[in-house]
Amino acid sequence: MSNKNFDFSFVFAVYNVGEYIEEAVDSVINQSIGFEEHVQLVFVDDGSPDNSGEICDKYKEMYPDNVVVLHKENEGAAKARRDGIKLATGKYVTFFDPDDILTPETLENVYNFFEKHNDEVDIVSIPLVFFGDIKGPHPLNNKFELGTRVIDLNEDWQVAQQSMASAYFKREILSLVDADPMLVTAEDAKELIKMLLVKMKLGVVAEAKYLYRKRGDSQVGKAQQNPNWYLTYIEHFSEWALKYSKETLGYIPKFVQYTVLYDLQWKLRPAEILAELDKEAEAEYKKRLFDIAKYLDEDVILCQTSIYTEHKLYLAYRKYQRAPEIQFLTKDNAYFIFDKYPYYPLQNLIMTFTSLKIENGFLTVEGTQNMPNIDIEKEITVIANCNKKTFIAEKTHYDDHIYSANVEISRRMGFSFRIPLRRGVNNITFGLKIGHFTVSNVIKYGKYMPLNPIYSRSYYNENGYSVFGVKQGLKVVFATPKQLKKHEKNYLKDLKNAKNNVAKKAYFARKAYSILNRFNKKNIWLIADKADRADDNGEALFKYLCQNKDTVNCTPVFAVGKDSPDFKRLKQYGKVVPYMSWSHKMTHLIATHTISAYSHDEISSPFLNHSHFYSDILAKNKIVFLQHGVTKDDVSRSLNKRHKNFSLFITSTENEKNSILEYNYGYKESEVALTGMPRFDYLYNDPQKKITIMPTWERSLFGTYDASTSRWSLLPGFENSTYYQFYNALLNSDKLLSYAEEHGYKIQFMAHPVLFPYIDRFTADPRATILDPRTSYRDIFAQSSLITTDYSSVAFDFAYLKKPIVYTQFEKNHYEEGYFNYERDGFGEIEATVEDTVDRLIEYMENDCKIKDAYLERINKFYAFHDKNNCKRVYEAIISLDKE
Repeated sequence: MSNKNFDFSFVFAVYNVGEYIEEAVDSVINQSIGFEEHVQLVFVDDGSPDNSGEICDKYKEMYPDNVVVLHKENEGAAKARRDGIKLATGKYVTFFDPDDILTPETLENVYNFFEKHNDEVDIVSIPLVFFGDIKGPHPLNNKFELGTRVIDLNEDWQVAQQSMASAYFKREILSLVDADPMLVTAEDAKELIKMLLVKMKLGVVAEAKYLYRKRGDSQVGKAQQNPNWYLTYIEHFSEWALKYSKETLGYIPKFVQYTVLYDLQWKLRPAEILAELDKEAEAEYKKRLFDIAKYLDEDVILCQTSIYTEHKLYLAYRKYQRAPEIQFLTKDNAYFIFDKYPYYPLQNLIMTFTSLKIENGFLTVEGTQNMPNIDIEKEITVIANCNKKTFIAEKTHYDDHIYSANVEISRRMGFSFRIPLRRGVNNITFGLKIGHFTVSNVIKYGKYMPLNPIYSRSYYNENGYSVFGVKQGLKVVFATPKQLKKHEKNYLKDLKNAKNNVAKKAYFARKAYSILNRFNKKNIWLIADKADRADDNGEALFKYLCQNKDTVNCTPVFAVGKDSPDFKRLKQYGKVVPYMSWSHKMTHLIATHTISAYSHDEISSPFLNHSHFYSDILAKNKIVFLQHGVTKDDVSRSLNKRHKNFSLFITSTENEKNSILEYNYGYKESEVALTGMPRFDYLYNDPQKKITIMPTWERSLFGTYDASTSRWSLLPGFENSTYYQFYNALLNSDKLLSYAEEHGYKIQFMAHPVLFPYIDRFTADPRATILDPRTSYRDIFAQSSLITTDYSSVAFDFAYLKKPIVYTQFEKNHYEEGYFNYERDGFGEIEATVEDTVDRLIEYMENDCKIKDAYLERINKFYAFHDKNNCKRVYEAIISLDKE
């Protein structure tokens, strides 16, 4: 090790970064200040399993006087940094992440600033800019907007520095660093607060840039599953920062409050607590999380841009422990007030229109009204004014709760108006009534509202009336056929003259729709399963309709990817269009019904983000949800009326139907049909001594969804997940495979469709078979003597055939439990380990995979129908919907 005193020491905590480290180090070597004279590199190889350590040694050989390498066992980045500080000899030290990049003149600019302001600051920060999967400036870069300067944190307190990587430190100030091993996040922020409290000043150099590589995997998402991310964080960072500041200075500086609240956004934004906490720990965490507000000044809460207004209002409510006043500070707006501080304008309580209909001279408008979950002294009522009359909204069944860390902070209350219309012009305004005053609040359109919010001349026509969106309400005009043509002509003119190409495409599409619809006399039902695959309820119903074309009153058309083998196969039954093609989109526009086993947004509208150009047409298309499995959990958050707007929701059991009506889905009795699933009609039984492993998917292991391919992206680290390791171990269990082979059984694995693109990640013993994704589920159910699954709805298909099931539930179900309890209602034993699962499967093989009487009795009681008439009942339910 060289005893040379450098200007800068770079401490690298190195772990599994072989792919990036050379680019990072070279950006330091190529600094304009001159590397060999001025810069030391300290590599702490933290037991890295890849070739990172070898790369560090290579740089040591290249620059023996500048490079120090320490190889050690893995103890985490915080400990690696502390070890690196002991080896650093530079005047100024930084902690550089070895997958990031530094702009060439950074060190020169930082050095000059430090030398000029040496007596004022111990820490200098540079702008942090994301690159890689996510691009753009870091939200905390606002402190650089006034240029290079020294910030007095007592005066300019809306500043937070949370990254030690994008900061440079005088080496002597690092004696305060003692990284907290209990923290999963905010380790850097904790150390920075300690150091910044010494002088209450921060240097910022705007000319430099720290380029931070953002990868696709969500570090926050992973951290949320660690119990230490919750109560331990509150104790070791949030509460610590407030207490330490008070003990050190005698007061809590606003910059510390600001930093604490900024970092709390990651605790406040998530609706749920994802880690396993016992009830006592969860209650304690929620109390202490919101009690932080008691230590925060009003202006610190109000100025924070990283949290939502609903969070601010709820924090103020917890801070003061009482209801706010409501005051009109302007002529047409009121505020929730705490101690003269206006926390929330009531105008911002968003009213969302979700649907409208005109029947028998009445306009029915349904929607939701945002309301905070706090005590309010005065009653707030949703009202409408039309033709000099005031109408008070009726509350509907829909009630969507908005949570922060399992605490309800706000809700969207469902409302409905039924307003009589006169022939002529009806101007309708909406608002909130508070005592004797009325507030005009923000109005938005839900995705199923049949109006385009961008174009004022967009309209919706139904039963002789045209509806237009206007400020604070709607205008409903009685329209003759001639006037209706004029409305369409005006809207088309706006689209044609628009500057964006999407609007111009919509112009031609609407013109084509007008022509097609004029000559189309068919009752077209557009049916689909997934983008690249059929073999589900959609295909079963399509097949039934095609085979009974002489007796059914519809023309079925199926949509599936042109490259899918199912495309050609289904053409033997009837008409098929390529999924997401223009023929699919135009068929969707002229179809009377869209019917699918899935609920993806492209099912209800293949135009996706451009659906608003066709919203009036799409509103007349009835969406029928066949489901791709029996709904056993409470999935009302994703499948409620506001999110999906199904005209008909198909169910298979009495309990399932009741759950859709009773839970927070928002559907009426006439919108939920008990018919059985169409694919049940085509199930058959031909057991061939096969045991099939058929798990569901784990949402936390996946990133974004691509509608064009119906594919989810897989996050890095899949092979390290409990999910992967459990099923891969099962596929390689010698005990299971040997017994199965000895007794003539075959072990096979059918991945969930979300995992089909990544099936090669699994490595099975040659005696186990990983099934081709194109294998028919119907054949798997028929040929299997037993299946094992975790929470997948495939269990209900298999149970329908009255064959045994073993559940493998080693992780918590990521859905909220509904009416179905596995211990009480399940069709088989529940195992939590690979060993117990193997033993249970062997037990069943010893008894020829015969289902046990207790489970057979449950199956017989579960299903509403055991015949082959589910498709017929679905068809009749759709026809009945039309008659109604």
